[in-house]
Amino acid sequence: MKALMKRFFDLPYRTKLLITHMAVVLLVILAITAMITLQASAVLQQTGTDSLVQLTEQVLINFTNAADSAENYLYSKSVSTGAAKQMGAMAARKSTDAQQIELVRALSNMIDVHSGYSHVMVRLENGQCVGSFLSDSRKGSQSELLLNDPANQEKRFGHAQWVRTEDGEVYLLRDVYDTAPLHYVGKMCAHMKKNELVSMGSYNTQMACSVIFFNEDGQMIVGAGPDVDALTETAAAVLTEESAKVSAAGTSYAVCRLERQGWTAIGFLPMDGVAALQDSVLHSGLLAALMGLLLALAITAVISRQMTGQIQHLVDSMHRVEAGDLNVSIPVEGGDEIGVLTGQFNRMTAKMRGLIDQLVAEEKSKRRAEYQNLAYEYRFLHWQINPHFIYNALETINALAKIDGNDELSDMIVMLSAYFRQNADAMRKKVVTVEDEFASLEQYAEIYRCIYGSSLRTTFRIEPQVCGARLPTMIIQPLLENALVHGRGRAGGTDIVASAQEQDGRLVIRIEDDGAGMTQEMIDRVLGRAGAQQQGGRTSLGVRNVLDRLHLLYGASADMDIASEPGHGTCVTLRMPLYYDDAEILPNWEQHSGA
Repeated sequence: MKALMKRFFDLPYRTKLLITHMAVVLLVILAITAMITLQASAVLQQTGTDSLVQLTEQVLINFTNAADSAENYLYSKSVSTGAAKQMGAMAARKSTDAQQIELVRALSNMIDVHSGYSHVMVRLENGQCVGSFLSDSRKGSQSELLLNDPANQEKRFGHAQWVRTEDGEVYLLRDVYDTAPLHYVGKMCAHMKKNELVSMGSYNTQMACSVIFFNEDGQMIVGAGPDVDALTETAAAVLTEESAKVSAAGTSYAVCRLERQGWTAIGFLPMDGVAALQDSVLHSGLLAALMGLLLALAITAVISRQMTGQIQHLVDSMHRVEAGDLNVSIPVEGGDEIGVLTGQFNRMTAKMRGLIDQLVAEEKSKRRAEYQNLAYEYRFLHWQINPHFIYNALETINALAKIDGNDELSDMIVMLSAYFRQNADAMRKKVVTVEDEFASLEQYAEIYRCIYGSSLRTTFRIEPQVCGARLPTMIIQPLLENALVHGRGRAGGTDIVASAQEQDGRLVIRIEDDGAGMTQEMIDRVLGRAGAQQQGGRTSLGVRNVLDRLHLLYGASADMDIASEPGHGTCVTLRMPLYYDDAEILPNWEQHSGA
């Protein structure tokens, strides 16, 4: 295989282009042809099945209507011709020859152009059988056998009984009643015209469907279509076992089973016609694929001749440059990509390395300047206050407050002094534990509470497993300050909750307040998103500084989310890697801050 691939890649470009293009076109056309053929086959099968269902349903409706009509017509004719009354008269007393002749005439009058039967025979209650005029003695004999069969002599109270004999003839049996007064006078059997019971319609000439009907006792009564005799046993099997496809006499059929008014219709659609249509679709697809392949091959041959000529000229010129001839000049033969490549070839080779080196140097310089600027801002925020001067001033004010007896002011000064001392120590460490950071936040909140009163309520929660986790100094204080500033002013006081926990192996810190809230525009501005107008006060800049520090120290591993609605408070969430050792943070600190 490797040797074959090597021989292929060693071929001329134009030959490889022709072979590759022809293979791709062939594969695409074959794939499209296969997909269309499969889809067409599925559509043809589904269409055939749907057509079978519709045809079977319509034939079943027509059949049940014809059966009901035959049953009603047979009964109404027995009354209108006087056959029922004559049967009642003959049953009441011993019949005479004249009465029998009169009954035969009445039965014969029941047969007309509208009747769906060709012969009628009745059985009186005394067991005597009388039939209409006969054109076929076999029908009379079969009718008499059915009437004398004990299984058919039971009164069915107007419910008709359909029977198919072994020779395939269909008979209709039903009770006969005299209407004046209404009383049972015997049984009637009519030989039915099968061709008038079932009509498949002209549409079936193309589908070649067959439909077989069974009565409520599961007996096959009549069928229509080209393959009824061969499908009778298969249809009987479908009655007890549902199946979408069956095979009979070496032919595959799609099957449909429908029920209506006690009748069951089994429809069969031979799949040979569907298979022929599928073969036609496949042959058409293959022919179209072959024509498309030949056309694509001709177009590729014409285009590749022009393309490979220009590429070969360019390759020859590259060999001359490789040999040391830097003064080579390649004529441009067109305005396409190869022509542009040809025109830029000499200048690109001379300037590419210098341009790349220049871009790399400029990018490094730009990043170094950004890191230095952020480090400068960071150190400026931490050391812009002279701690010794503040400590001495606070001690002096504390002494004066004690002399005046103002204990509340003295306590306030002591808290403020402790807060500055702790922050000064923390800033020199660069990295503190979550527990120490939250202790500083509690002091900061206490100072705020002394200033603004007890209406400001703060809650601090730390999960035990993150107490010793490390994080940069003063990373949370701007967020708490933002909540203290914008959370005040609500009636009944303001609640602020600061929490630290572990989620999915990361340190998650949340600052929540129930203050005035923020609009989406304000959130975008605080987070410095594209398109947001960059303006705001000191607090929003402090929050933005926190986000910059997180990205500087942790990169994409840290992020900040702000969830807020006007009038419903604000929740700021920080997520950063969970570190328990200073050494895990300090390398990033020293790399980016220049410390």
